[in-house]
Amino acid sequence: MAELPAKPHSVMLVCGEPSGDQLGGELMAGLKALEPSIVITGVGGAAMAAHCLQMLFPPSATAADGARGARSLASPCSYPRRAGAR
Repeated sequence: MAELPAKPHSVMLVCGEPSGDQLGGELMAGLKALEPSIVITGVGGAAMAAHCLQMLFPPSATAADGARGARSLASPCSYPRRAGAR
């Protein structure tokens, strides 16, 4: 029986603030040095984007300014409703 072609390894990283983005970029550089075909998806900033992060969405999409901003992100109206949910 013929073998299937090997799939590249994949990793998901989520870093939502500048120091995490910097560390995430360094981690991505190390992972790519070990496994050049690795696929990295997630959320990050400029440092991670520089290492070819496949961005799911920009971190600014979840940014909140103060308590009012945080409440607006957590609003049940901002999430899709499940079928049969009240």
